[in-house]
Amino acid sequence: MEPGDDMRARRVGFTLIELLVVIGVIAILMSMLLPSMGRLRDEAFLLGCGNNLRQIVGAALVYAGQNRGEWPGPNWGSGGAQADQDRLAL
Repeated sequence: MEPGDDMRARRVGFTLIELLVVIGVIAILMSMLLPSMGRLRDEAFLLGCGNNLRQIVGAALVYAGQNRGEWPGPNWGSGGAQADQDRLAL
């Protein structure tokens, strides 16, 4: 048996200090990352809004192309589906 074998056999896991240091480092890294994650979430939301707007405009352009250049109008106060059918019958 060599002199260092006894020490290696006893030390199997991590000490409490080592675990606390690792937890502390992880906490510091998380505190640095959380604000940037919030900004990324806000930017992703704005990107989704821009994409939705682009799709709505594209749908309106297709509608105008198929309806003699007439853009879709608001549906409030138009009388519902019957008024739309009367307008299309013209």
